[in-house]
Amino acid sequence: LAAGASLRLTLWLAVSADYGTLLDRDDGERWSWGAGAQLGVPYTPHSLSIHATNVNTGTLQGTSRGTKTRWGFEYTVPITLKRYIPGLRGGSRESDEDQGAAGAGTPTHAPLARPEPSAAPGADTVVVEIRDLAYGEDELRIRPGTTVTWVNRDPLVHTVTADDGSFDSDGIEPESRWSRTFPEAGAFPYHCTPHPFMTARVVVADSGNPMETEP
Repeated sequence: LAAGASLRLTLWLAVSADYGTLLDRDDGERWSWGAGAQLGVPYTPHSLSIHATNVNTGTLQGTSRGTKTRWGFEYTVPITLKRYIPGLRGGSRESDEDQGAAGAGTPTHAPLARPEPSAAPGADTVVVEIRDLAYGEDELRIRPGTTVTWVNRDPLVHTVTADDGSFDSDGIEPESRWSRTFPEAGAFPYHCTPHPFMTARVVVADSGNPMETEP
């Protein structure tokens, strides 16, 4: 017979415990227990787990303490393939020619309802989703006057920060969005301040059909 439970106390902290026993125990057999705390490292996908149990273990760490309670820890470093293989990222971009213009650099941190969000108001509006520690597209090509809305679909806080400091979203909470209108032609590389390996750029061009990108 066994039972266990986990409880998430905050966004970055959870605790868990379990209990188990034989229904017909022999002499010397005892019930077993385990307890642990899981800590998320803010602004990263990493986590730290600290746990204790009275169950026997054959690890060097467990047998070297000389006590009946075993302690251990685990630190996770997820490897996101989409971070290293751009072809796995996919695009997430929407435009709407019939909606009115939005202001430049307008943050909107209210939670978003699922399913996928519709484009925010704008003469030209493009939605870029942030998922799996990557922006939706490495390079986004738009016309002057287009509003770009970044939607954070990760469980982490991200930013949209221009490399030259010309714009900065500050922290975009999970399931929140931030918008900026690009009135002039040019190239605007940007990155995420907490995760500097996340990079992309917006290219604003007058001629041709800048809304199309290479497959």
